[in-house]
Amino acid sequence: MVAQFLDITERKRAEQALRKSEARFQTLFAMAPVALANVTQDGRILAVNHSWTQLLGYTLDGIPTLDHWWPLAYPDPEYRNQTIAAWQAAIEQAVANDSPVEGGEYRVRCKDGVTRTLIIGATLLEQGFIASFFDITELRKLDAQLEVYHHHLEDLVSERTTQLAEARQRAESASQA
Repeated sequence: MVAQFLDITERKRAEQALRKSEARFQTLFAMAPVALANVTQDGRILAVNHSWTQLLGYTLDGIPTLDHWWPLAYPDPEYRNQTIAAWQAAIEQAVANDSPVEGGEYRVRCKDGVTRTLIIGATLLEQGFIASFFDITELRKLDAQLEVYHHHLEDLVSERTTQLAEARQRAESASQA
């Protein structure tokens, strides 16, 4: 009779530590105040967090892959193609440089039909990436309003400058007469 004993204590500890780490990650992902999506290399969407669903209105059931996501989020085919090309280029650059995917500004159509302006970036993982979505819609609206006010102010200054020049000419003409 031959008996062999293996001490699997360390393996059990490592497995337990891994389970705890995965649970912490899942909790942080789910509770993050930033909209997040976990996507595999082949385009399967593994998870979206509550903030993502709140922001965009979609659930994981409605967008199981990027192939489902692209036409919903970018209904205009031309803009969709530009967005896909820009995103793929950003991913390729991040892979080549072993760096995060640089955030880009995109106009995304939400489930309720509202278009939001988002900064979308990502962190690469071994088997895909976690994308983050920051809503800058209100910031872009304020930028547009500021631009309108700026042009209006330029018009007012120009108008007032013209009025002052005309008043000065009248005053000079009156003093010479």
